[in-house]
Amino acid sequence: MSNELKRIYSKLVNDEQPDTVTLCNSENRVEWIPLLSCGQEDNNLGIVDSGFWGIKISSCLIILDSESSYLYVLKLLEITMDQIESELNDLSSKYGLAEGDNLEFPFVEIIRFAFRNEQNDYWLNLAFRWLDSLENRLQKELVVELLNLENNKNISQKMRHMAKKRRNQISNA
Repeated sequence: MSNELKRIYSKLVNDEQPDTVTLCNSENRVEWIPLLSCGQEDNNLGIVDSGFWGIKISSCLIILDSESSYLYVLKLLEITMDQIESELNDLSSKYGLAEGDNLEFPFVEIIRFAFRNEQNDYWLNLAFRWLDSLENRLQKELVVELLNLENNKNISQKMRHMAKKRRNQISNA
């Protein structure tokens, strides 16, 4: 993910002045360009100079570079992927990014985090909604997580059945 986003970041630096912000749980500071609001009042999601997405929480930044970091963006499941994709398309237009300039938003990683770590029907339902919005080739990346959900006795039977149904649909497509 990071090489493509590093290249995009380099392009964006020509139009936007990066902000310097302290990383959460660290004294280190990084440069980033806040880009998306995703339902918030200000742009709290952006691209870090290291080529990852980051989220600003209070006055510090969390880089979305590991599975555990996706906990901080789980709330994004409450808005539709279409809303986020619309903001991404607006960004591409605003900055004159070519069609091949992929902003690589971590939709799959957020869904994967929810499937692996959540047992609450609320979050799982929202993750299924996002899963249904993904292209089939991206859905296939989540088949193992769906199988694990199917067999997870710690989640409701309704969610296990939903996982089995989606896995079968994806496998047969």
